[in-house]
Amino acid sequence: MNTYRVKVIFLFLLLGGFTITGCSDVSFQPVQVSEKGRSGVNEEIPDPDDPNPEPEVPEEPEVPEEPEAPEEPEVPEVPEEPEVPEEPGEPKPEPTSERQVFEQNSGGGKVDILIVVDNSDSMMMDHYRHSIRDMFRGFLASLNGVDYQIGFTTTDMTTNSFPSSNSNFPGWNGRIDVLEGTNQKILTPSTLNKQDLFLKTIDREEAQDCRDGERDEDPSLPCGTNTEEPLKSIMSFVDQRDAFNSGFFRDGADFVTVVITDEDERSEGKDPKATTAEQVVAHIKGAFAHQKSYTNYSVVIEPGDSDCKRKQACSEIFCAGGGNYGDFATRLANLTSGRTASICSNDVTSELNDIGDRGRENGLFKKVTLQYEPIQGSVQVYLNPSTDIEYTIKGKDIKFDKKPPAGTKVTVIYEHM
Repeated sequence: MNTYRVKVIFLFLLLGGFTITGCSDVSFQPVQVSEKGRSGVNEEIPDPDDPNPEPEVPEEPEVPEEPEAPEEPEVPEVPEEPEVPEEPGEPKPEPTSERQVFEQNSGGGKVDILIVVDNSDSMMMDHYRHSIRDMFRGFLASLNGVDYQIGFTTTDMTTNSFPSSNSNFPGWNGRIDVLEGTNQKILTPSTLNKQDLFLKTIDREEAQDCRDGERDEDPSLPCGTNTEEPLKSIMSFVDQRDAFNSGFFRDGADFVTVVITDEDERSEGKDPKATTAEQVVAHIKGAFAHQKSYTNYSVVIEPGDSDCKRKQACSEIFCAGGGNYGDFATRLANLTSGRTASICSNDVTSELNDIGDRGRENGLFKKVTLQYEPIQGSVQVYLNPSTDIEYTIKGKDIKFDKKPPAGTKVTVIYEHM
């Protein structure tokens, strides 16, 4: 469309509008339109001729309310740290209760003494140095005034380890040995050269001879086994009382055994075949119909003596092995009111003089020795039949002011660690 034509149309429209309204002097006012697309109501109209109109102050936008801060979660209470127990030290052992019974039997002052000597390899140095012989030098003197008989056997109970010609060799398998250099089997107070014979016989030099190989030159030479069985040997000795060992046991005499070994029954005492002290006591009571008093004394590595145990296992030259606590032999001594002595001692006379004391007192004891050292104040002594006898306690020994009468049963109850 051209410009002219537009002007005509515009003029036409203008004239038409004037005609319709019929009014004159009409002026137009500009209408303020709000930003929202509609007329503003009651709004002040600005003067167009004002050269410095005040700027329209926009409404401050609504500030949104700050959201409420969420409540802080409750902090759970921290549990108190448990008390840490103190590091336990070595647990203190509890006391052990013990009960021992001793029977006061009278044998009329006669004593039959069987000495059971370990002749195994582990005792080689003891016999080679004659230390066993030397520690028994005062033994016979401690028996002065006693009607005694003494026989010897060994701890060896292994018949099958020897040639058949030696199966009945004296001193093995519970058989009584001959006194060294003689054909005699029993030593008494009237035996000629009894001190010399006693010391030579208790010295078992075959342990050294066999280790030196002399059996290779003399097959008849018996060599001791390394499986010591002194308790079994005692039982076997009793069983042969009417055969190979006839003449040793006398009517009315007490029976005493002295075990000499540096090991336990069957070496370590752990073998289920090992003969126990209880078996020995029951066997002897059965064999003699409870008519014979029996006591055992043991020269051993006393339980707990680690220095002696180490000494027996090794010499200054070499370690031959062996060296075990004599638990079984110690138990037999304790069960029968006997005593123990250390095989590492130079002299055992003081521990064994009890044999002579009892022999001189017609077999009655005035003292009993407990298996363990009692806790002070824990000892209770009961005599049956009841007898009013005072006693004192020193170490493991309970010594009576006078001998309990024959037939008395002494029961001791005590605690030990």
